[in-house]
Amino acid sequence: MRVSGCSDVRFKENQFVKKIQALVESFSEIKALGLVLAFTVIGPGLGALVLTATSYQWYPWASQNDISPWMMIIIGVVLAGCSLLPTHACSLVAGLLFGPWVGALVALSSVAGASLLGYFLFGKCSGDKPLLLVKKDPKIAEVHKLLLVSDNKKTFMILFLLRLSPIMPFAATNALLSALKVKVRLFLLSGLLGLGPRVLGVVWIGASLKSFDLEKGSHPFFLILGIFATLLLPWFIHRNLKMNAQMDEEGVVVNDDVDTES
Repeated sequence: MRVSGCSDVRFKENQFVKKIQALVESFSEIKALGLVLAFTVIGPGLGALVLTATSYQWYPWASQNDISPWMMIIIGVVLAGCSLLPTHACSLVAGLLFGPWVGALVALSSVAGASLLGYFLFGKCSGDKPLLLVKKDPKIAEVHKLLLVSDNKKTFMILFLLRLSPIMPFAATNALLSALKVKVRLFLLSGLLGLGPRVLGVVWIGASLKSFDLEKGSHPFFLILGIFATLLLPWFIHRNLKMNAQMDEEGVVVNDDVDTES
């Protein structure tokens, strides 16, 4: 009995060690993506602090020298796309320098360009390992295929709600969706529509300011809209997974009936 008990303990210990080893291997495989995501979370915050601290220098210069909208678009694409500045800071500056109408075009162009730059740049950094890791687990691979590959409408709705929700930073979302190989067309279109309301709202706020103040670039409406999207996103995912499971069960029942009759 003691030998049997010791064998059970050793077996459980071995299983535990194997799980730890598998977990460590998984982390090592997505190390590049982890570093990218960490940078995309930290970088924009630091950039916003620098932008605010130096506003007394760059804002008088920019307002007095009539900076070109095209130059502002390029600056916004590079800084936001490389995760060096948050998009709402770019939108606030666009409204502050160019007013609500031209500022809106500048901000939306910057966001679109930054999305594509981040998608390809961070996708190159993370490589194919995250997607290969997803495909190793059949259940996770099935969820990934159902929600982000097989149905464009479902994919678009998930990406739209993800962009509308504030739970994921702009640059981190670019990196994650690039790693998961989401279609570029859906990625860009859903991103523009999801980020559009907040971008345009921040531009409008910026146009009403006399000096740069990042703390004023928010509104209760954005918070309400973000909470709504955050609550709707998991419900939508759960609903689609449940519907897919029911369809699979019905398909199995039909096949069983056919086999029985034959």
